[in-house]
Parts: sequence; structure tokens; C-alpha cells
Amino acid sequence: MADTPPRLFAFTATRPTFIKVSQEHSKSLPPTHKRLVKAGTVLHAQEATLLGSYGRVVDIQVDGQKLPLDFQYIFMTDWVRVETRPRPLKDSGPLAPISRPPFAYRPVEVPWMPRLTELSGNLIHYRPGNNLLVVSFDHHGAGKKSGSPWAEKFVTEQGWSLLGVTSRASTWFRARDLHAAMAGIAERGFFQLFDRVVFIGASMGGYGASAFSSLCPGATVVATSPQSTLDPRLAPWDGRYGGGSRQDWNGRFGDAAAEAAAAGQVIIAYDPQVPEDQLHVSRYGTHNLLALRAHYLGHAVVASFLEMKVLKPFMLECIEGTMTQDRFAAIVERRRRALAFYSNLYLHAQRRGRTGFMDRLRGAMPDIEFWSRVPQG
Repeated sequence: MADTPPRLFAFTATRPTFIKVSQEHSKSLPPTHKRLVKAGTVLHAQEATLLGSYGRVVDIQVDGQKLPLDFQYIFMTDWVRVETRPRPLKDSGPLAPISRPPFAYRPVEVPWMPRLTELSGNLIHYRPGNNLLVVSFDHHGAGKKSGSPWAEKFVTEQGWSLLGVTSRASTWFRARDLHAAMAGIAERGFFQLFDRVVFIGASMGGYGASAFSSLCPGATVVATSPQSTLDPRLAPWDGRYGGGSRQDWNGRFGDAAAEAAAAGQVIIAYDPQVPEDQLHVSRYGTHNLLALRAHYLGHAVVASFLEMKVLKPFMLECIEGTMTQDRFAAIVERRRRALAFYSNLYLHAQRRGRTGFMDRLRGAMPDIEFWSRVPQG
């Protein structure tokens, strides 16, 4: 444990614990845990323990057996949920209806655009629809060898067109053949065939959405907790993703904040209590930025929105152009439904040494298992 970071936390769950894992990572589970994986996405354990600092895990044990540290992204992005039969959280009721701007939808078909383009480390998917195009990018840890692009079901249900970029590994879309393929699509006039183009993504996907938006000046970017870059020369303070930082950040699309300067609007939802995420957002220009602060929802804002059951209305309003600070305030108010909110609130109080508030929070939510501080010595 010589490499243990100085600011530590420990988490121990003695009740059934659910840990989100990807299909790719589930293959590296110890043999005794493979039977606990349901559909390759959820590990159900009777006891789980982890040790680390905020944003970095140094030791993980499940049912007494150590897991490989390639699982650390799960905890870094707040995928840990402790299921302890908590009291039902207050339902804030439905969101107030909004008046949507008129938009004349028409079908768009691009005969020359293949449904699937396979590259060395990425896949480009095309799903024809109407004249509103959504360009989506995978998040960190997706590691898909095939399958659907991010948000495909949601996008196609609206009748929109979709261009989705998926990754075989979390390389932050730095492959040169991907750059060339996307630039070639733009040069053939693909984006000009649509009346509204929106680039979307979360975390690594947020970087992709911002960076490649320069291929369609005037487009909208919708990103949650994006990295503006992982170039160590530009963001030396973000050490969360070693694999990403080791990519070649020279050449085009290396600085997503600079690339997004040509966008019509950049909408970013993030938790300002996550220092790295706050610093990334501060690198974006203010002339086209709508910064939406999702306090105490952690880095995995999308996961929290899913738990709050507000991800769909959030994305609808951003993509259709009706999102405002007031509308977002109404959406994020529902964070009191989410266990992630209370866990992050407790973590923030813990880091600031607010023991009285931590005790009050424990008293108010006695059925939720919270994080506990490791004594520093």
C-alpha cells in the first residue's frame, strides 16, 4: 500500500451490493464471481470493500477476493450503489410542460452513407431519419466491439437521424483513421443535409462531441462531465484516466474546448464539486456556453439523471433547443430522489471535515449505507 494516495476513503458494504460493470470487463472477473454476473452488466455481492482517494481506487475486494484494478473506472464514475431497502424518496411530480419551437420535420436519406463503417479502433454507425441529426459518442469504459451507438434507442424513437461513433477501447477517439473518416464525411457535405445538428456525449463521449463539432460549425453540443482534453500539456491536473493521457494528442481534435468555439451553443451539465470537471468546463469559451451545474451528482451525471428519471426530458430539451437555466433547475431539483445525491453530499462533507452535517445526514437517511473516512495517521 505504499502508493496509497494521502487523502483516503474506505467503503464497506455488508448488505447486498450492486456494482455496475461492462460486458468487456466482466470477462476478467475471478472465476468465483462469474456466476454472479447477470447479463454481463451487474455484479451482485454480499460484501464489498474498496480503499482509495477521491477519484482513484487502490484496492477492491468483493466477498473477500481482490478484483483487478481495471475495475476502478466503475468507482471513479460513481457506479457503486448500495441496495439497503432505503425509504422511498420524495417524488417531485411531473415536470411542467414546455412550449416547443416549431420545426418542420422532413425525411432525409443519404444513399452514399454506409450503415456501418469499421475502422481500426472505432465503428461509425448511421441510422437514417428526419432532418434533425444527432451525432453521439461512446463514454469511457464502453469498450464495445459491436452493437449499438450511445443513445440509439432514444434518438430513433424521436424519428431523428443518428450518426454514432463507438469504440473498441477507451482511447478518447484519438485514432487517425477515425479523424480522416469523420473529416471525409463532413467534406462530402453530409452535415449540410440536415437543418439541425446536435453532437452529444458523456465524459469521454463529451470530449468527442465537443472535439468533432468543429466539423459542423454552428451545431449544438450537449455534453455531461466532458474532458476538454487529456493532453498533459494542457490538462496536467487530470490524472484520472491514464490510458487516455497516454494517447497521441498532437494533431487535429486534440483540444475539444478550442474545437467547440465554432459551435452555435455548447451545453454542459456537470458537478462543480468534482475539481477536474470544473477545471475542464472553465477551459471552454463563454460566448456560446450554457453551463448547467448539477451539484452533488458526481462525475456520472448521466447515471444520476437515469436514477432520477430525468435523462430523457433533459436530452429532449437540449436537443430541441429549449433548455435554459430555469428549466434545468426544475430538472435537477429531482436529485433528492437519487441515492447518488446523498452519497456525493456525504462525500463532500467528509472531505471538508463537516462531521456534524455527516451525522445529521445519517440521521435523516438511516437506511442508506454511507462512505466512511479512513483515519489518517
